[in-house]
Amino acid sequence: VMTIMESIKYLTVNEAASLLRVDTETVYRWINSTKLPAAKIGGIWRIRVEDIDALFKRSERVEKDG
Repeated sequence: VMTIMESIKYLTVNEAASLLRVDTETVYRWINSTKLPAAKIGGIWRIRVEDIDALFKRSERVEKDG
């Protein structure tokens, strides 16, 4: 059985910020610095869920090492 999050492929900036519990400005900063890949479709930024996961894993690795 697939969960709701598993069925969602793309998130808006607001959804990504809510999921990660950060401000939307933080998400925009990550997009502008290319830390978080995103595409602007119909004037709205879309972020792949797998890119959110990758960002989290990179951050987790830095925390363990640092």
